[in-house]
Amino acid sequence: MTKILSHTGNEVYIGHFQGNAMKKSMDIVEAYSAKKVEISPRISVITAFTNKDKAITALQLELSSMPYVNACPADVKVWTNILKIKFYVEALEQTTSEYSLLVDGYDVLFFRNLDESFIQKFEELKTKVLFNATKNNHPNMEIDFVENRAALGAFKYLNAGVVFGKTSDLLKFYKKVLELTERKDIMNPWNSEQLLIRIAANGNSDVSFDHQCILFQTFSKTEKTICGNTVIIV
Repeated sequence: MTKILSHTGNEVYIGHFQGNAMKKSMDIVEAYSAKKVEISPRISVITAFTNKDKAITALQLELSSMPYVNACPADVKVWTNILKIKFYVEALEQTTSEYSLLVDGYDVLFFRNLDESFIQKFEELKTKVLFNATKNNHPNMEIDFVENRAALGAFKYLNAGVVFGKTSDLLKFYKKVLELTERKDIMNPWNSEQLLIRIAANGNSDVSFDHQCILFQTFSKTEKTICGNTVIIV
């Protein structure tokens, strides 16, 4: 199986093929869709989707006989991404595991087992809530202030498609995000949960994003270099 390395040389655990990135990376998507993985019992995987046939994240976990929670109620007819915030809060309130991983349902795949080494690397980052990092400033507007953002490298913006932390910390943060959904003074014509998450994360020392791509790798606006059985994403 091909190893996936980030621009910092880390063998990443999770890939997020957001936007049109999946079309450019079908070789990786097809290979890892068929890969079985193991998830530590200390971690609950929570996602949200309405069409299971296209939910590659859930399908990979089912192939692996690994449990997950689809936080989206079965009776949801009209979907917007903002709904995920409410669904995640409801799911986290029912979760008893020490850690939780929240992932988009249609464009996220597991490259490695989420074992004790994954948890240890997360703990070494000294953060409570860790999001994906991306090259994309989405929505394309000034949302959050990050000191010396340019020094973070190419992956210098928070992406909401993957987030990990202790269940209690995630619940605390997502409740704050849920409060923002009631605000009438926030313009959000995209119905973007990422906009609200970035607003909630702004100035919050408990929240960070994996700009070094130590655990997570986004694929939008990236290129790949193949070296034998290794793919390097930059």
